[in-house]
Amino acid sequence: MGDINTFWQSNAIACSCSFDAPPTCVHNAFATQNGPGYIYYDPSLLNTFAAQSGSLLPPAYVLAHEFGHDIQFEYGLSSPVSILNELGADCYSGYFIGNLICQNRTNQNDIQQTIMQTCSGGDAVGTPWWNPSAHGSCQQRVTAVLRGIAANQAGIPPNTVCGAYTP
Repeated sequence: MGDINTFWQSNAIACSCSFDAPPTCVHNAFATQNGPGYIYYDPSLLNTFAAQSGSLLPPAYVLAHEFGHDIQFEYGLSSPVSILNELGADCYSGYFIGNLICQNRTNQNDIQQTIMQTCSGGDAVGTPWWNPSAHGSCQQRVTAVLRGIAANQAGIPPNTVCGAYTP
């Protein structure tokens, strides 16, 4: 969270879900509209991503994605269509990753592992876009992350490409 807070000049807090957390927190991460700056996560989720990939970038992507939701909440950029919120959060996470790339703080393997992780969280084929739990297909999610990376590298402000996201 330190890198994310430094990049976005924020003071968001990542809160580990305790063993008595609601079922929505098990192997999950999320931001809430209960005030800006709180991201909840199940440590086992982040540990699994790090262990499977051999990289710390996929867990950072998850936290950056949830921070993207926090930006949406804070600036009124949330859409009534769930999938657009998810793809927008992917775009914000890509924007953060783009900064890490520019600083040479990540490598091609880290990025590939993160893209694979992003893709694995894509919706199953046939999931309708209007489904309230839709996050986007593999291709849509990867495209959103890459859009954020490209915008960062081109110096385009994040809300220009990630806010009020449209595929």
